[in-house]
Amino acid sequence: ITAYPGDDLSPGLIQQLVEDSYQRVVKGIPASRRPAWVG
Repeated sequence: ITAYPGDDLSPGLIQQLVEDSYQRVVKGIPASRRPAWVG
Protein backbone atom coordinates (compact mmCIF):
# COMPACT_ATOMS: atom_id res chain seq x y z
CA ILE A 1 0.00 0.00 0.00
CA THR A 2 1.42 3.35 -1.03
CA ALA A 3 0.07 6.49 0.54
CA TYR A 4 0.45 9.83 -1.18
CA PRO A 5 0.07 13.23 0.49
CA GLY A 6 -3.54 14.27 0.25
CA ASP A 7 -4.90 10.74 0.32
CA ASP A 8 -7.83 10.35 2.66
CA LEU A 9 -6.34 7.72 4.95
CA SER A 10 -8.16 6.96 8.16
CA PRO A 11 -6.14 7.04 11.39
CA GLY A 12 -7.11 3.40 11.88
CA LEU A 13 -5.52 2.37 8.59
CA ILE A 14 -2.36 4.31 9.35
CA GLN A 15 -2.20 2.73 12.81
CA GLN A 16 -2.60 -0.73 11.27
CA LEU A 17 0.21 -0.09 8.80
CA VAL A 18 2.48 1.17 11.58
CA GLU A 19 1.75 -1.83 13.79
CA ASP A 20 2.28 -4.25 10.90
CA SER A 21 5.66 -2.74 10.10
CA TYR A 22 6.58 -2.70 13.80
CA GLN A 23 5.67 -6.36 14.28
CA ARG A 24 7.63 -7.28 11.14
CA VAL A 25 10.74 -5.63 12.56
CA VAL A 26 10.28 -7.14 16.02
CA LYS A 27 9.89 -10.65 14.61
CA GLY A 28 13.25 -10.20 12.89
CA ILE A 29 14.96 -9.67 16.24
CA PRO A 30 15.75 -12.68 18.43
CA ALA A 31 13.91 -12.45 21.75
CA SER A 32 17.19 -12.37 23.65
CA ARG A 33 18.30 -9.33 21.68
CA ARG A 34 15.14 -7.28 22.09
CA PRO A 35 15.19 -4.26 24.39
CA ALA A 36 13.04 -4.68 27.49
CA TRP A 37 10.61 -1.98 26.32
CA VAL A 38 9.73 -3.96 23.22
CA GLY A 39 7.91 -6.54 25.28
